[in-house]
Amino acid sequence: MTTNTFFSKVPKRGGAPGFQRAAARRRGVALVEFAMISTLFFTMLLGLIQFGIYQSTANTLWNLSREGARFASVGTPTDQEIEDYVRRIAPPNIKSSNLGKPTISPATRVSGQPVTVGLAYDMKDKLIFLGVGDLLKKTYSTASTMRVE
Repeated sequence: MTTNTFFSKVPKRGGAPGFQRAAARRRGVALVEFAMISTLFFTMLLGLIQFGIYQSTANTLWNLSREGARFASVGTPTDQEIEDYVRRIAPPNIKSSNLGKPTISPATRVSGQPVTVGLAYDMKDKLIFLGVGDLLKKTYSTASTMRVE
């Protein structure tokens, strides 16, 4: 004599034989999918980190040229004093050896006239991930202009 209970109607583990074979074929699929997607994900992540390093350095250089132009426009500093000032205020992430000699024009500064301070920086130590550096400029240049007071 059999009794019908709730648990007697629940299918047994494993199901039909056809479903067991399908489940066995899908066991390694998740690992393969993860390997394919994670490669793309980590490549994009490293590219974003590299671009962030590059952009941060570019913003720092722009700020240095702006500060150099501000220093040149106030008072009567020589070109050497302007260069020393720019190198002195450069943060630690800007290597002095990679920072070229600032271009300062005009050579004689007259009140009311513009003065321009330009900087060039070799970015080779900032482009650390392979392949990404080919997409970005190796030497970054920037300039700022202010009116002499």
